[in-house]
Parts: sequence; C-alpha cells; structure tokens
Amino acid sequence: MPCPLCEQAEELKDSADEDDQETYDNIRTKHQCTYFAIDRGNEEKGPHWLYFSPKWNKKIIGIMSNPDFGDIDHPEDGFDLTVTRTGMKRGDTDYDIQARRNPTYLASVVKVEDGEEFDYPDWDTMKKWCDAIIDIHTEYANELFTYDEIVSLSRDEIDIKELYENRKETKDSDETPKRSREEETSSKRRRRRE
Repeated sequence: MPCPLCEQAEELKDSADEDDQETYDNIRTKHQCTYFAIDRGNEEKGPHWLYFSPKWNKKIIGIMSNPDFGDIDHPEDGFDLTVTRTGMKRGDTDYDIQARRNPTYLASVVKVEDGEEFDYPDWDTMKKWCDAIIDIHTEYANELFTYDEIVSLSRDEIDIKELYENRKETKDSDETPKRSREEETSSKRRRRRE
C-alpha cells in the first residue's frame, strides 16, 4: 500500500539540509514488533498492545525457542514474561525481558480445597480475552488511514478529530437497512405474478 509519508521520507533521506534530516527522522518508518499482553497488575483491562523494537523481539524469540520454556504463550502451560523498564527519556530508556520460572495459566481463579489454595484455569476470562484480541484486530484494521487522509493530515488540512467525525458520518449513512434475501425473493415472486 503506497504511503505519502514514506515517499516524502525517501526524498529527504539523502538531503544535506539539517531541517530535511530532522523531518526525515520524524516521519521515517520505524520497525516495531507487536504483541498482545496482559498486565498482571491490571488484569481487569484485558489484553492490550505491547510494542518492541526488533532488538527486543529477538530476545523474546530467544526465550520462546529455549527448550526449557517450550510454548510460552500456551494458555495453560505458558510462562509470563516480566518486562522491566529503566529510564524515561528518549535515548536513555532500556528494557529487560525475563521469563518467569514457573508456568502460569493465562487467566486463573484461586479455589480453596481442604484448607489449601489452588490455581485453576479461568476459561471464561480466557475466552473473553481471546475474543477481545479478535475485536482489537478488527478495530485496528478499521483505523488505517487512506493515502488521501494521510496527505490531508500531514498538510494540516484536516485534524484527526474531524477525520474521525467524517468517517463516523460516512459509516452511519452506509448503514441503511438492506433487504434480506427472503424479502428480495418474495419481491421477485410478486413481480412474476403481476
């Protein structure tokens, strides 16, 4: 899919002008790897996007390919990854990613049996989270901008709020009730009889 910002970045990439280089750095594509994550300290929010640079993605893949861990994203026998962030400013932020030592359920409930606490899989929550991931994919696909929208946004011809309002109005007008197959068939039958 063509992208006007990528095209402009390509034009600016080899410029000797400092302003062009600054613009290039701001609009060039930056590779990121995306994962769905559950924040164990805030599980009620469900799955959300977590972005990593290719460098950190390699570390995650290294953990995933380690035979000591196996299938780390398995809902019953998978392992949590702990991400520790240091630094808060651009250029001084770093991350450390480690796999937890013991497997955990994707979602669990604690039950007490004979005075002892046991973790059991929480299948309802797992299903809800998996459904939410599908919804996030659909929502994300609907949020992609067209070539013309990107051009308009980059030239400040339209602000993002106005763009979303225009999209909503278009979507609402596109949702006119459509006749069902049965209604079409019965309409055809009536026309034949006449």
